Amino acid sequence: MVEAIGELYHLNAQRLAVWDETLPLSEQSPSFQTRHQALTASLETMSTRRELALADPDLHPIQKKVLSSLSNHWAGLTVFLDHPQTPMDNNKGENSLRNPATGRENYYGSGAVWSADLAAMLFSILQTILLWGLNPRHWLHGYLIACAENGGLAPTDLTPFLPWAMDAVRLNELKQPLTLNNPEQTTPFDTS
Repeated sequence: MVEAIGELYHLNAQRLAVWDETLPLSEQSPSFQTRHQALTASLETMSTRRELALADPDLHPIQKKVLSSLSNHWAGLTVFLDHPQTPMDNNKGENSLRNPATGRENYYGSGAVWSADLAAMLFSILQTILLWGLNPRHWLHGYLIACAENGGLAPTDLTPFLPWAMDAVRLNELKQPLTLNNPEQTTPFDTS
């Protein structure tokens, strides 16, 4: 089955190489149509193999569970066929969840619910900062300075820290590496 999945990635990459995103599927080039049919045939073969395996009375229960899940989710797993703009997988999304998922033992393992809550909030905030292309250390430094200047409390107006509310000058400033005004100050992290 792993080889069959690899073949799907290969066939889809070939199809996407000649895909014109401005045209609907029915108006794509003959080269695209040929590659699209090869991908469709490969998916049909995989579906047939799955159903034959599920009909085998000697199929191991774990294999049956995996193939049943594949069958149940087939429509969602094959959306890319009729919508070439949809990636075959969600590696970017899955990778963004990796740190919170692997770290949950550390954040909540001690029984401190506040620690898990704090970690979840920080991951959400920092991922938003990264999605806007801002330097997280630069943004966080500015936010913590504002907290210190407000007596250790969060600023009453968060607008200067919301990327979607910033002007282009502020956005560009926070995309840069952090530079400290006092040359004697150092940061324990690389600020790039």
